[in-house]
Amino acid sequence: MTFDRLQKTLQLIDEADAQDPRTVLVKGAPQPYELAYSQWMTDWVKRLDPNASEELLIAARGQHLRRWEIPRDKYPDDRKGYLLWRETLKSFHAEEVGKIMRRAGYPEASIENGLGGGIGVRVRLAIGQGLLQGIEQTGRGLLFRFGRSGSP
Repeated sequence: MTFDRLQKTLQLIDEADAQDPRTVLVKGAPQPYELAYSQWMTDWVKRLDPNASEELLIAARGQHLRRWEIPRDKYPDDRKGYLLWRETLKSFHAEEVGKIMRRAGYPEASIENGLGGGIGVRVRLAIGQGLLQGIEQTGRGLLFRFGRSGSP
């Protein structure tokens, strides 16, 4: 794990999400909603797997990056509008997290194709907001399965 690049990426995501005008109470203090959500997601992943990959940590932290900029109420109030909104968010999040990773010094191959030959963060983010399809215990630890919800 390249600690400096990872920390820079998470910091840049946090700085972006700190601009969220919506707030939520965290331990009694108001905090930007998406900042609180992204940190909660990262903590949850670390709790499930203390040795989680850089990709997984970045994808968890960035899956709602600046989500308030694309409000749901700008799309038709039906299933088709909802699905269009979700697809728009997926592309937006993948593109924006990719930009942040570039700023933090990740090579293009890591962003598009993945670190260590795995699938890239952009691909994982584009899969959907339901980032984790499943988690299995293996002889080597936890295995995170990615894919669309409901896929075989």
